[in-house]
Amino acid sequence: VSGVEANGGATSSATVGLVAPPNTVSVTATPQNVSPGATSQIVVTDTNSGTPVGGQQISLTPSGDCSTTNCSATSGSTLSNGTFTVTYTAPSSTTSGFCTVTAKDATTASNSVTIDNLS
Repeated sequence: VSGVEANGGATSSATVGLVAPPNTVSVTATPQNVSPGATSQIVVTDTNSGTPVGGQQISLTPSGDCSTTNCSATSGSTLSNGTFTVTYTAPSSTTSGFCTVTAKDATTASNSVTIDNLS
């Protein structure tokens, strides 16, 4: 940006940086309560100011009463509609517990969903 003072003709300029708004990640699991060996669809949605972000790299980190083997994938890219979908398979044990799956995109936006492993 530059300007000229009206009376004396002095000029000045400044550089203005535009900062893009941060991405937002949401995570859902359907269903959220699963029996031993049953499955749930985990959908990660990545947006920026409400607009889907396609091609964004997503990583999933399961914690609690589950492991990476319970997810059909732990990384991938969002589709043009901003979604990345994986299948979660509950442990086959009869012990109940909770599995929290945290999704993170390349901009470090993250969010989690908790799945209840029923006995």
